[in-house]
Amino acid sequence: MLSVYRATVRTISRLLLIAVVCLIAFLGVGCKYDRFRAVWAMGFQADYEGIMEVHRIAGETAGQPERIEGIDDLWLQSECIDVLEALATDEAVEALLAIVEQNAAIDDSSFNAIPVLAAIPTHKPFVLERLFEFCNSESAPIRYAGAAGLGAWGLGLDDRALDQLCRMVNDSKYLVRSRALESLGLIGKRRVDAADQAMGCILSCATESNVSVRISVAEALGNLGIPDTIGLLEQMLEDPNFQVRESAIKALGGFGEERALPHLKEFARNKSDMLRAAAVEALTKHDCRKAVEVLTELADDPSEDVRKMLARRLKPIDPFIDGVLLKLLRDPLPTVRRLAIVTLGNTRRMEAREAAFSMLADLDPKVRKEGVQALNEQLFSGDELKQLLSSAATDDDPGPRIAAASRLKHVSIEGGEQLLVKLANDRDLYVRRQAYRALYKVNPDRLREIVQP
Repeated sequence: MLSVYRATVRTISRLLLIAVVCLIAFLGVGCKYDRFRAVWAMGFQADYEGIMEVHRIAGETAGQPERIEGIDDLWLQSECIDVLEALATDEAVEALLAIVEQNAAIDDSSFNAIPVLAAIPTHKPFVLERLFEFCNSESAPIRYAGAAGLGAWGLGLDDRALDQLCRMVNDSKYLVRSRALESLGLIGKRRVDAADQAMGCILSCATESNVSVRISVAEALGNLGIPDTIGLLEQMLEDPNFQVRESAIKALGGFGEERALPHLKEFARNKSDMLRAAAVEALTKHDCRKAVEVLTELADDPSEDVRKMLARRLKPIDPFIDGVLLKLLRDPLPTVRRLAIVTLGNTRRMEAREAAFSMLADLDPKVRKEGVQALNEQLFSGDELKQLLSSAATDDDPGPRIAAASRLKHVSIEGGEQLLVKLANDRDLYVRRQAYRALYKVNPDRLREIVQP
């Protein structure tokens, strides 16, 4: 009896010792448990139910870290989705589809289906059939997911999809109607033979009282770009709701007609930041030479969103537009400078390189991080990229190291795999997270060795 008692005491003592050690490690060096690595390990083990459970718990405990320590942010949900997308087996795709239904059951939200659906491969036939099942669900969020999936990710090539979406524009829930309309616009854009049928269903909702539905009508018409509908979009420019006006402005970018330009120039000088940004997005789809005066003014716009839109969307087609982009290379916002560097590419190689080098040498780590994100094979040789990314990978701040890991997913350099292995063992959890993603693309077997030692 005494021996049993002593064995119990020893066991309890050991457990307490382990708990104390873990607590000291947690307090001293941060959370040693790498939750992102654990998800990758489950993926390699084909433990899809485990990944789904982690995704569910992370969603339920976000903002409530006292409930389950270590699984308390939505980044973990994103990692679960990314791991399943990377694996891309039939079972992984089934798990993604199950997460769509899981999300709908947890919070009855429509919008949280979108990032999951974006990760689902479109070439697997069973996915289309599951989306049709979603469209006929009793749950509105799941019907929303079905409508989104049919149109937005290339799955709307089946005639049944067009008929299904046309029925869904009469759904009792306005969010489902809205998503069906947007998907009809996308299908009509891809399939000329489906454009007329899609347009008929879209126009049937043009006088809807619901704002979200009117926004979707404008977006869908912009995707179709059928000249006969430009008059309706002009009417929507006078809509009492500014979001409907914003969508109508963007939609006019889908029409390469002179008739749209005066409207876009007018809204490019509107008092609303959002409407000016929308006008820039639409103008850059037209002949920018005819709007160069307005675009030049907007290079000094007080709104960051407007300047970012310029830097992202402008095409360096002539000296006038180049002048706007060169001005944006000196913008006070690092993100604008980074976007301008990427947009200019080889057309202004010397100026773009100089701006990138300046950002990489900045004292502010946020600026250095944006500089690393601007590194590309258009502007820099392989040897230069190797040197610059290697330097970023040893930066004192995690931001540039995160950016280096992210760039190595898209930029091929000599020794890139070894650099990713180093970053996959970085002291910062979020640096490791980016390195796992990049290393899976470069060498999945090497990542397997790291997450399953």
